Amino acid sequence: MRHSVIFIFSLFVSFTAVSQSKVDNILQFNYIASSGGGNGSVVGLKYIASLPVGQNFTAGAGIGHDLWFDNRVKTFHFSSILADVRYYFKGNEMGSNFFATPGYAVKVSDGSSSGFNLNTGLGSKIPLNDQQKLMVGLGFAFHNVNDEAFKRNFRGVTFNLGIVL
Repeated sequence: MRHSVIFIFSLFVSFTAVSQSKVDNILQFNYIASSGGGNGSVVGLKYIASLPVGQNFTAGAGIGHDLWFDNRVKTFHFSSILADVRYYFKGNEMGSNFFATPGYAVKVSDGSSSGFNLNTGLGSKIPLNDQQKLMVGLGFAFHNVNDEAFKRNFRGVTFNLGIVL
């Protein structure tokens, strides 16, 4: 798990250093408040590089790492390859938006699981200064766990907090 977080942070720093001004480098933390049918919760860290596509849309790709806790015990972790699409209601890549972030978790170790995941909801991009923006969001997340010992779908309300450089 530590290696995945270090990898995500390293990608974020390296892409931020070399990217052009039109690329949004998003480092996002998310928390899924409840998992369907259990007392579980999920915390995650994502890095997404996003580009404008027209006046109201952005599209991007990235990676993420999620930890699933069931009854406060770490049960699984996921390393996902992600896509990210956002529709900004007022255009110009600022303000309120609808987002959809589908992905697929790849099994990277014995303690990890694979499966489809989706995070969708409403968010807002708030300018902090000329270059940095704060991203907040509230949505719904779905994860499909494919593991030999444990097959389950879990879902819940998700809170997202990120920074754009």
